[in-house]
Amino acid sequence: MRIKSEAEYDRAVGIIINCEFNKAVDCLGYRRLSTIKNYELEKGLTSKTRAVKTFNALFKFKKLKQRELSMVGSQGVVSEILSGKRGLTVKQVDVLAKHFNINPYIFL
Repeated sequence: MRIKSEAEYDRAVGIIINCEFNKAVDCLGYRRLSTIKNYELEKGLTSKTRAVKTFNALFKFKKLKQRELSMVGSQGVVSEILSGKRGLTVKQVDVLAKHFNINPYIFL
């Protein structure tokens, strides 16, 4: 299956987040990883874009408030990441992965 739009891309990233939290080893979402990577290559998206999209999906999936992500930075920093003005650092990815008990690879 090929991803044809940014909306489909966002849904696919959201499915990966869902799989991570459900610890579903056999999750169909993981099979979409190559499809996601292909879409990113076609569109020239960077790893920064993927990290931000994943961060947004995590934010929505967990129904978080910006203030609940103080481990990432101030509300201003979180807002800039969510809007795509700023990327996630390696340290922030590590902190998020440990805090939510998820694989940091999903951000990369």
